[in-house]
Amino acid sequence: MEIDLSGRTAFISGSTQGIGRAIAAGLASAGADVWINGRDEDKVARVSAELGASGVAHYGVTETALLGVARGFAKAMKGTGVTVTR
Repeated sequence: MEIDLSGRTAFISGSTQGIGRAIAAGLASAGADVWINGRDEDKVARVSAELGASGVAHYGVTETALLGVARGFAKAMKGTGVTVTR
């Protein structure tokens, strides 16, 4: 099944490894702009760079910057988006 998520924004909690990382990669490959989120700033940067190499818009935020995450999330979710929480 092919899904086109072009023009949509996806925020995936815990998306620097494991299932969250796989979900982020899948949504990015479907064309979504992806917000990478996790506790480890280096992992957030690495996964963001990996997704960015594929030409997908990506944004990295750490969980320690909660206020920034909330503001960024609110801004990103204006309009239609995809949210995955685990």
